[in-house]
Amino acid sequence: MGPGYDSIRLIGLFKEAKYGGEDIRDFAPYFPGGELFLDDENEFYAALGNQKLSFKTWNPFTIISGIMDMSRRMKDRGIDGNMRGEGLTLGGIFVIGPGDQGVRYLRREDTGTPPEKEPILEAVQSLTFSTPTV
Repeated sequence: MGPGYDSIRLIGLFKEAKYGGEDIRDFAPYFPGGELFLDDENEFYAALGNQKLSFKTWNPFTIISGIMDMSRRMKDRGIDGNMRGEGLTLGGIFVIGPGDQGVRYLRREDTGTPPEKEPILEAVQSLTFSTPTV
């Protein structure tokens, strides 16, 4: 992608650690090359508006169908979910540039709807990095 991209950090935040942090360690293989942190002050989630899981419908068939679709996508990607933790607080994705570039991309989680890769890649490619002078 160009100079500076090797310095991009991929960071995953957890709002809680259960079972002595075992749940965070269990997630690590699904996040290769990334760093995992516990956001015990919930600052990240507050920045996202402390969204909670809600249903767009109360039709049980639609809800079950959505859960089955999400489970199938997870299985196809080799992701083992767990039923640990509170599970209602939603997260999101930020692409934040260095210096004063600020937030280049923000997506609040929409349960069951995977993020589109293209806008994330475009945001990353829009970042500019200064090259150190020697």
